[in-house]
Amino acid sequence: MKLTHFAKLPLALAVIACSSADSTTQAPQQALAAGNGTATQAVAGTSASPVAAPVTAATTSSLTMPALEDGYKRFVAPPVDVPAGATNDWIQWVAGPMDQDYDVISLKGAQSKGGHHALMLSIGESNDPGFTRLYTERDQLTSSSVGGIGAEGNVAIPEGVVFRLKKGRYLAIQSHYLNTSERDIQGETYIDIQMTPRNEANTVAGHFASTTVSLSLPAKAQTSLDVYCDIKEDIPVLRMTNHMHYAGRSTFTEYTDPSGMTHMLKKDDVWSEDWALTPNYDNFPVSAPLIIPAGSKLHTQCTWNNETDKALTFPEEMCVFATIILGEREISCIENKFNVAGAAVPNAGAAGAPAAGAPAAGAAGAAGAAPVAGAAAPATGATGACTNSADKALLEAPEFQDSQRTCGSMCFGSAETCATECLTKNTTLTPECAACNGAQITCAMMHCVADCTGGFISASCKPCLETNCGEAYHACAGL
Repeated sequence: MKLTHFAKLPLALAVIACSSADSTTQAPQQALAAGNGTATQAVAGTSASPVAAPVTAATTSSLTMPALEDGYKRFVAPPVDVPAGATNDWIQWVAGPMDQDYDVISLKGAQSKGGHHALMLSIGESNDPGFTRLYTERDQLTSSSVGGIGAEGNVAIPEGVVFRLKKGRYLAIQSHYLNTSERDIQGETYIDIQMTPRNEANTVAGHFASTTVSLSLPAKAQTSLDVYCDIKEDIPVLRMTNHMHYAGRSTFTEYTDPSGMTHMLKKDDVWSEDWALTPNYDNFPVSAPLIIPAGSKLHTQCTWNNETDKALTFPEEMCVFATIILGEREISCIENKFNVAGAAVPNAGAAGAPAAGAPAAGAAGAAGAAPVAGAAAPATGATGACTNSADKALLEAPEFQDSQRTCGSMCFGSAETCATECLTKNTTLTPECAACNGAQITCAMMHCVADCTGGFISASCKPCLETNCGEAYHACAGL
């Protein structure tokens, strides 16, 4: 039987958490209480979405779940209907917001018949537990994986490290079902997580990714693209992968060290569509990570064959080298701008760009904290915050667009405070006006990332920005 994607949304990667059965809300402290051996099941939320997927409001589950182990918390996603011959991905909120930082130590779980994989995602988008919709490429830019289960590859937490789940984040299960039968099925997933409040004694893993958002693949043509990154500090790699989507044909990543010697890191001569959903990682132990030394030039080359009738742009297609690294850092290199956020690690190389909170962006779960969709103007930005002469003059200067680009790249996929802090640090805007413009940058990164690669005043960006972010910005800035 030929499988069909019954929703015309591109499947994408989430590479680089429980509610009660009779309520769609939950106190943050209840979300991460130790399990008591009984499963609790999330129910469908009430939030609306234009791409909301069909959810069966079942009160019982056909999925066999073992007794919950001590120290684990169980998260059960609502059942979804998967038609015969169909395959698709869903994202389902199961907990949040977190009341404090937590360390995710391990996870386990299972899916019903037809389940292909399930990832537990940390995401900033606010929805009630149980809210379900189809997974889109936007979600991979604004979420990060804290591990997963399934038959598609190793998405376990690297041995010897933890992932840190930040305060204010939500947990959502991204599940892939593949129904090869002649009958409709219900897809069901549960994931058990062992996690504790933030413990400074734990060894924390972070992310590094190198990518570009400036790609356009002509219709009916084969295209190659080179992505470069000047490495500013040692990158201790625990897990690495290349990433493209479904037009991908081949890719490799190499680096040239400071002595001029070139080293191949990851070579995929024939790209597999399966890797767009679950990466083919190479792994290294915590005791002996692969080191990409400071001063190196990283080079990723991607080749695609676009068989469609339209040009493919970011994020429909991507060219990313994504890693899990040793140390609590989130490093992005977008358009060869090296940005670091998080704690410093011993023996780091030269300092990078301002550490105002830049996550590793792009694929492989290599995104950090995420902006909340449709974020309102911050409380610090009262109406008319940018109407004074000094702020107005700066906003109208051509150089301010460079500041927007810099902070947008640095804070790609990050919390709203990142862009605000970046503008406050790198411009002379008043704090109130910086908050308004930081919120606008966050909103643009959520809704208009492909349209605004040419700048906020570009012809493609302005309509998207006005539609999605204009009302909140005008109310805050007074402009």
